Amino acid sequence: MKDLTLFLLLAILGFLIWNQSTIKGETYQDVTASTPVKPATIQTIVNSIQAKNPDVYPVQTIYINSLEGSNGSKMYNARIMFLNTRGYFGVQYDVQADESGNIISMTESPTTANIGDPVFQPYRPTDATYGTFEDIQTVLDKQFADLKTQVPGFTTKFDSWLDSVRQGQKIATTNNALSGTVS
Repeated sequence: MKDLTLFLLLAILGFLIWNQSTIKGETYQDVTASTPVKPATIQTIVNSIQAKNPDVYPVQTIYINSLEGSNGSKMYNARIMFLNTRGYFGVQYDVQADESGNIISMTESPTTANIGDPVFQPYRPTDATYGTFEDIQTVLDKQFADLKTQVPGFTTKFDSWLDSVRQGQKIATTNNALSGTVS
């Protein structure tokens, strides 16, 4: 009797694994190449995720695949990366949505990689520390110096813009000093 029960459980499990692409008795095929996903559908999926977790901000859409069912229905498989703005970590959502973009199922996978430079860490009451101004300034100066070397003509364009802003501030300050007004 035990052997028969075990055999039936394995047969049912095998059938479910073999028949994974069937949802509600309907089989789905990937039709992404012929049926592009509308931007409104993508926005509805993102809005639905944010409604369930308002602390996340979309960073990157990894993929959204259009699926068409054997009975004519449509659904979407999506993987979207979000930034959790409270903890400053990435969260990946694997989503199945219906043809209107409403979520059918959703799984969340937090990423372990840091986003950004390690100096930008969230405040933790247990540590009771923030990054120092000097550390943050050093990181920003390095990123700015890297930007200057990577973008052709950036230095001259930026320097000329900065000179014009400084000249305008100098003129405004001089005029205010001569007239006795403070702005």
